[in-house]
Formats: sequence, structure tokens, C-alpha cells
Amino acid sequence: MAEIGKDIDMCLIDTVHSNPGEILDTLMVLPFLRDDAVMVFHDVNEHTVSGKFAKCNAIGGFTNNLLFSAINGKKYLQGNFVERSPLSTTVKSVYFPNIGAIKINEETKRHVFEIFNLLTLNWVYLFTEKEEQMITDFFSKYYDDYLTAYLRKVFSYHRECFEHKDDFVSMQYLIRQIIKKNNREKIG
Repeated sequence: MAEIGKDIDMCLIDTVHSNPGEILDTLMVLPFLRDDAVMVFHDVNEHTVSGKFAKCNAIGGFTNNLLFSAINGKKYLQGNFVERSPLSTTVKSVYFPNIGAIKINEETKRHVFEIFNLLTLNWVYLFTEKEEQMITDFFSKYYDDYLTAYLRKVFSYHRECFEHKDDFVSMQYLIRQIIKKNNREKIG
């Protein structure tokens, strides 16, 4: 990024669609964007698309939606869309714009904490400690000490969460079993 320079006028964010993917990508590219650059986000409403995830019960695919909502700047969306059944006027489904753009400005960079804060939400994967150090070193060149320390705490928090993830998944399973049993007893 440093070789490209700090005058990038457009960036497309479209990677793993899971936390922390695009959040870190956005923070990595932001220092290199001009104040009037355009960031385009693909799959800003992937979590609403049936077939990809269980509609209305998505467990992922919402990262770009969070970013699109959190980033300060002028927002551009294609229109909302209504899909109609071929031979009638009946609405078959409603879906939301899946590509959005943000024209960033100096306020975007002043409100960068809102992006960093998204990193506290559940992650789908972890980095190695070496990768964490590389990311932290990179960020320390472009963000202040508070945000760099915040990032270190975020990495530590998620490592701890992943260490106890099996316990949490087991507890969720147990709770679901108890609820099912109680519901069967009420019905029976």
C-alpha cells in the first residue's frame, strides 16, 4: 500500500464477507484514500439473500452492511428492488441493494473509531500471532496509539473467545435441547 501512495481515488471492498475480513481491509486502505475517494462495497445486504444463508437467521454475510452503516461519508445506493412473479403483479420477494458506495471525506477519517469498534463483534476466524503482529505494526504507522492499543485488545479478546468457543457451542446446544423438550411437553 505504501508503494501505491496516498492518493487512491477508488477502492472496491469485496472479500470474505465475514468478520473481521472487510473491516480490517477497510482500515488498511483508508489512510491511502484521498478525501474525495469512493469506496464501493459489494454484498452490503448479502445476509438478506435467500439461498446463501438461512433468510432472516443469517449467521454471517453482514460485515459489509455494518461497514456501510458505520462509515461516515456521502452514501450512494442503487434502488431497492421488488421481484414480481412472471405472470402476475404479485410481489414474489423484496430485496435490498447489494452494492453501495461511500464518498469519503475528512470526517470519515475523524470518525474512524466507529470502524475499529466493529472489530469487537463476533469473528468467524482468527489470525496467527505473527499475522496479528504484522497487522498491528501496519496500523501503528497510520493510526494513533489509542487505536493501535484498542486493536491489540481486540485480538486478545477474540483469542480468548475462540479458546472457549466449544464451551459456548455446547451450552447453546444444551439450551436448544431444553427448549425443544419443554415445547414437546407443552404440546403433548
